[in-house]
Amino acid sequence: MTSTIGPDSARCPTTPVPGDAPVAPAPHVVVLQPSARALGGVELISTELVARLAARGIDAQRVSLEAAVAASRLARMLCRCRLPELALAVAVRSVVRRIPAATVVIASGYMLGLTRRARTITFLHGTAIGYHRAIRRPGGPRLGDLRAALAAVLEWQSTRGRVVACVTAQVRAQMERYYGAPAHAVVIHNPTPGPAADILPARPDRCTFLLFAGRPEHGKGWSTFVRLVQQAAPRPCVAFVPSPPNDGRLLPTNLTLRVGEGRDAVVAALAHSAALVLPTRYEGCELVTLEAAAHGTPVVGTNVGARHLLRQECLWLARLDLPADTPPNAVLDRVIAAVEQIAEDERADIRTTAAHLFAVDVFAERWDALVRRTAADHGTWHGGWR
Repeated sequence: MTSTIGPDSARCPTTPVPGDAPVAPAPHVVVLQPSARALGGVELISTELVARLAARGIDAQRVSLEAAVAASRLARMLCRCRLPELALAVAVRSVVRRIPAATVVIASGYMLGLTRRARTITFLHGTAIGYHRAIRRPGGPRLGDLRAALAAVLEWQSTRGRVVACVTAQVRAQMERYYGAPAHAVVIHNPTPGPAADILPARPDRCTFLLFAGRPEHGKGWSTFVRLVQQAAPRPCVAFVPSPPNDGRLLPTNLTLRVGEGRDAVVAALAHSAALVLPTRYEGCELVTLEAAAHGTPVVGTNVGARHLLRQECLWLARLDLPADTPPNAVLDRVIAAVEQIAEDERADIRTTAAHLFAVDVFAERWDALVRRTAADHGTWHGGWR
């Protein structure tokens, strides 16, 4: 679906025709994000969202919460107690009070948990309960620590009686299961990075066998990836991590760690990799899968997030299941078979399918419609589920 509203037509003043309904003014939008410096998926999507809304004549801006956290004694104390979700919710409460009532406020998940305000949209990238249950180690507590419980309560309050945008239908189903149905919920997938013209062609010189991108921790399946790399020796493998792993294990000699490098480095490496391995236990609609698909790089991973959506359309996405009794080399054989069966012309089909499922024009149109609908809602806080 291609938009018929371009940046010029959206900004141009229009002369009302007698008998026509008055043209509604363009809404003002503030997108709240935890940090201006972080380059995680939430920050990248926030940047994309603001740019796309601005191109459609909507006055949109991003606001970082770092200054608000630093200015609040309570928020600083909560950060010291390792409760960042609650600290951000406190900061959002103080920031939103200074935003005009007519402005539409968009914030992620739990961040609106302490705020009651009309014209707000909760952007749900995943659910706190779903994430915690997925990453819980065998034998661990069923509910989890205080931080996970607080995040779930804040997220429940953020969706209660509100307009909610979910990144996938799976996330919306989890939200309704755990928190109940909100006042209004839509599904808006994250977009593939950049327009189709910017997507690089398939590369025959794929010098990296397996690629990993994410935090080296249990929830991201780091130990699973290391096992695969050991079995893949001597084939070269690369891992992009924000910080070195602290589990104390010796890394395989064929694994190169690239620490703290930005998104551009990951995207460049994807074009030269045979496969992206993502054994993560929970995702919403992760960008790295979309970036891999944009370069025709097959993804081998668990059946969650964007990978779940792509598996319904493409046979190139191999599912990586790891029961406790599965030999590591048997898993690797499955990975090798899935990767080596992909021809270069099939990689072109990967790019086409991803561009269709996660079109940036659809992302922009749905957010534009949702923002304008929310801005036109002159009611007050809904106060509960409908």
